[in-house]
Amino acid sequence: MKRFLLILLSVMMLSVAGCNTTNDVANNETTSYEKEVETEDTTETVSTVTEKEDITLAESEEAEPTETTAPSEEKESEETVASQEETEQPAQENREEPTQEPTEAPSQEQKPEPTEEPTTETTPEPEPEPEPEPQPENTFVGYDPNTVVSLAITKCHAGGMITTQDNLANALAEGRITQEEYDEYYPYDGLESSYYSVFVETDLSKASTISGQPLTSEDAIATHIANMLLLENGKVFNIIYAGVYSSGGTDFYEFRCLR
Repeated sequence: MKRFLLILLSVMMLSVAGCNTTNDVANNETTSYEKEVETEDTTETVSTVTEKEDITLAESEEAEPTETTAPSEEKESEETVASQEETEQPAQENREEPTQEPTEAPSQEQKPEPTEEPTTETTPEPEPEPEPEPQPENTFVGYDPNTVVSLAITKCHAGGMITTQDNLANALAEGRITQEEYDEYYPYDGLESSYYSVFVETDLSKASTISGQPLTSEDAIATHIANMLLLENGKVFNIIYAGVYSSGGTDFYEFRCLR
């Protein structure tokens, strides 16, 4: 009787599980039977086998329909499991599909930069410089005769000449003359009557040399006077502005060159 209960119990376990095949059911029955043999007392099992062979045969016959019914139940369980797997499989497939991360839409659409159309700017033509107004012939251009004297003396010093004032100071310092003689001969050292005059137009726009070469500046006039003195043999000289001299309706500055 215990064998029969164990076999029923194993069949019920197989019907609930529904996952093993027919071979697995037979294996489970054999295993349960072996467990039963191990748990029962050895003497009881031997006597039961010898005395009740007919009962075991009947139990085995009764167990056969259970074995035949087990495959149908197993098939049903397999079908239910297959249906569950079919229903679960799409869900799993849906879950297993790699989800593409949605690309974030740019917050601001990149708009093409507007291309600047070339502006055809017309460059303004340079304004013509105003032509100098022609000066009337009677426009007077003055200059300073004292500035001309100072520049001419500097140029003569550069050429190795010495003025009468410097020459008297050197003679007094060297003892060649006394203080009384220095006072008597100062500043022109007696050359007041030994000179020649250079006349230059007071109007700088008309100033020129005797040969007609224009003298367009004070420096040009001073250079002209100094070059004349540098032609002299003596080293002592002086230049004096003597005033204005008029001739033929034209005014001239008189520069006296002492030597």
